[in-house]
Amino acid sequence: MSDDPAARAAKMIAAADRLCKSADADLVVLVGGMYGDAADKLCRMIEKERSRENVVLIIGTFGGAPDVAYRISRILQNEFKRFTAVIDTHCKSAGTLLVIGAHELVMSNRGELGPLDIQVGKLDEPKERTSGLAPVQALKILQEQVAETYINLFKEWSAKLPIQTRTAVATAEATTSALFSKLYAQLEPVRLGEYQRAMSLMTEYGNRLLDGGGNLQDGTLDDLVTGYPDHSFAIDRHEAAELFKKVRTPNQEERDLLNLLEALFVVHLEAKEPFLFYHSAGAAPTPGGGSNNGTTQHAASGTVASCQAEDPTGDAGGSGRTGQPEGGEQPSPQPTAPRFALPDGGANGGRRRRK
Repeated sequence: MSDDPAARAAKMIAAADRLCKSADADLVVLVGGMYGDAADKLCRMIEKERSRENVVLIIGTFGGAPDVAYRISRILQNEFKRFTAVIDTHCKSAGTLLVIGAHELVMSNRGELGPLDIQVGKLDEPKERTSGLAPVQALKILQEQVAETYINLFKEWSAKLPIQTRTAVATAEATTSALFSKLYAQLEPVRLGEYQRAMSLMTEYGNRLLDGGGNLQDGTLDDLVTGYPDHSFAIDRHEAAELFKKVRTPNQEERDLLNLLEALFVVHLEAKEPFLFYHSAGAAPTPGGGSNNGTTQHAASGTVASCQAEDPTGDAGGSGRTGQPEGGEQPSPQPTAPRFALPDGGANGGRRRRK
């Protein structure tokens, strides 16, 4: 019985119900790369299923397109009064950008954020990626080396050689220029400008999300963009508490659901397109109710919102809606389990792949 997929899915739905009711929030699960039309899919889910003024997002991702991550975060900010992000696995790169928009951050000991230095294609190998900080840091190091070389040469010659200060200065300048001119010739100003513009994208998106969420400490956005030595740097909960204002560990309802979602992370975490799941715990939407940004919810009177999942190809899972019978009576909600892709071995089988 414990290996029955239907039984495992029913447990997940029951745990999702408890979380939604305890948090008085709708639930969104997003696992995988943030590319393509993920933001549009989320919009459609919200329009059909939204039933509460708050939302809990459980997210696992290695990153994706900054534009997509920004749009998803802004959608959650605009559609809900309170946005809580829950992290129990990798939430790297663009995932970190997304959770900047949250009002509260929930992280387990396994949760992991990452820096915001944008990754760009190499000139000679477009399929390979490098940090947008790399050429900027190279230029900074080169400038430091030039200054250090010039000062050392001037001090050495002016102290040990019987020459005037003016001559020592001119000689140090000429020698330094000869040593570094070929290195500077390899730098392309236009390319450096492109890298700088790419890096400013994260800063601009981050500032806009910060205005809505208000959970990032003052001055820490620049640290996330430029202050870490490598794009893969692991930011755990304790360090996240120094970057964000509101960070806590998962409560019981959140832990119960995260334990059941373990296999979901294993299957979808490295997928190019994200797995999206929306759940509103059987609460009935307000007919014709508007969202916080003025759009209209397309929820019919008398229907019961349950859950909806979309797989990476865009096919929707069962929404859990039941048709309204003649006479206007509202049927009892019968949630349909979403099509979770589970590996063999049960809901908790396998460990997350770590990079």
